[in-house]
Amino acid sequence: MKLPVISTLVIVVAGSLWGVRESSELTKLRERHRLVVEEAAALGLSADGSTDRVSTKASKRPREDSERKVREFASQLVAFAKEMEQYKDGSKEPDESFQKRMMEIMEVMYSLSGAELKLLIGEIRGRSDMDDEMKKGIVSFSIMMLSQKHPEAALALFTESSDLMGDDGMGKHALRASLMQWAKDSPLAALEWIKNNAEKHPDLVNDETKRAVITGAAQNDIRLAFQLMGELKMSKEQGGDDAINEMAQAATTPEKQLEFLKALREEAAKTGDKDDRDKMLSAGLSGLFNRVAESGYEASMKWLESADLSVGETTELAARLSYHRTKGDTGKWLDWMAGQTFDSKEAESRGGNLMRDWTRADYKSAGEWLAQAPAGPVKEATTMSYLQT
Repeated sequence: MKLPVISTLVIVVAGSLWGVRESSELTKLRERHRLVVEEAAALGLSADGSTDRVSTKASKRPREDSERKVREFASQLVAFAKEMEQYKDGSKEPDESFQKRMMEIMEVMYSLSGAELKLLIGEIRGRSDMDDEMKKGIVSFSIMMLSQKHPEAALALFTESSDLMGDDGMGKHALRASLMQWAKDSPLAALEWIKNNAEKHPDLVNDETKRAVITGAAQNDIRLAFQLMGELKMSKEQGGDDAINEMAQAATTPEKQLEFLKALREEAAKTGDKDDRDKMLSAGLSGLFNRVAESGYEASMKWLESADLSVGETTELAARLSYHRTKGDTGKWLDWMAGQTFDSKEAESRGGNLMRDWTRADYKSAGEWLAQAPAGPVKEATTMSYLQT
C-alpha cells in the first residue's frame, strides 16, 4: 500500500525526531533555539512573536521579514514534499544528501516561533499548487511541531483546520501530541478542552484523545491521571484498559513505577466489580512490568525488592516476560521464575515461551542452562519447549 508523501517523510524522520526525542540532533536544535531566544530577549524582542515590545513602526520591518521568511520556507517545504514522491512506494531509499536536507528542514521548522508556524499553516492552506493530501500532511506536521512549544495554540489551529483534516491519520496524531503535551504541563486545562469540545467536535473527543490527556498528566501526577480517567468516562471496551496501560508506560523511573503500583492497588481496591477490578490490575501491571523489565535483570531485581509483590502480581510479571526484553539475561529470569510461587499455569507456560525463543537465538546457551536447572515445574516446561524447538 502506498503511503501519503508527507507520512513517508514523518516515518523517515520518526527515528531521529519523534521516536527518539532526546537524540543528539534534536538536542542541537534545542540548543540553537535557546541561544536565539536568549539573543531575542537581550534585544527586547518576543521569543514567540506573541507580544510587541517595540513601537509599531519599529516592528513593521521584522514582521515583514518574518512573513517573507515563512513564504519562502513554505515554497521550499512544498518542493521538498513533492520530491518525496519518488520514495512513497518504498522502492527507493533516500540517500545521505537527501536525509541531510531533510534534517535542515526539520531544523528550520523547529526554530519557527508560534506566530511563524501559524503563518506557515495559513500559507500552506492558501496554496493552489498542491493537493489536499499534501496540505493535510504539512499542516498536521506543522501542528505537531507547534505542540511541542505551544500546545494550546496548536489545538486552536487544529480545530480551525478540522475541515481540512477530516479523518486523516496524521491529523489525529497531531491532535494527540498537542493534548498530551498540554496535559503534561496543564492537565486541568486540557481536561477543560475535552469537556468544551465534546459536543462541538464529537469526532475529535474520543477514547484516543482522552487517553492522550490521561497519559500526559501521568508523566507528572499519577494520582491525578487516575482521577482524570474517572472524570473522562472511558468506554467499557478497551478505552480504560488502554489508558491504564499507557499511564504505566509513562512511569519511566523506579520511583514513579512504585508510585504507579501503589496508586493502581488503591484504585483497584475501590472497584466493586471483581471482573472490572481484575481487568484494571491486569492492564496496569502489564504496562508496568513491561516498563520495569526494560531496565534489565539487575535493576528489575532491585525494584522488586521494594515492590513487595503479591503472588498474583508475581504471576502477572512472569506472564509478561518476553525474550526480546530478557535477551542475555534469560537464564537469570528463568532462575528467578523457578524460585517463585504462582497462582496459575500461565507463568510456567511463559517459561516455555522464553525457552523456545532463547533456543532459536542461542540453543547452546539455552541447553547449558537446562543442564544445571533445578527440578520443578519451570524446568519441565522449558525442557519440553527446548526439545520441541
